[in-house]
Amino acid sequence: MKILTVEDDNMIREGISEYLSEFGYTVIQAKDGREALSKFNSDINLVILDIQIPFINGLEVLKEIRKKSNLPILILTAFSDEEYKIDAFTNL
Repeated sequence: MKILTVEDDNMIREGISEYLSEFGYTVIQAKDGREALSKFNSDINLVILDIQIPFINGLEVLKEIRKKSNLPILILTAFSDEEYKIDAFTNL
């Protein structure tokens, strides 16, 4: 199984990748939205996606991936504002 991990914080990205690799998953890392979209392909089975990433934010990355695939996407966010999260996902 191939997992694309998109996170701009190096320590978090590396931690997630290392943990998943221990269980035999192939992890592809991206530090920003542009890199995520360039690395995304049909071999990816799951995306772990931060919302606040440079260049192209996570919600825009999500929209672009959804145009190509319906694979599972796990969203990570530090936002605690419930209204922001509801509004963000309503407009997808």
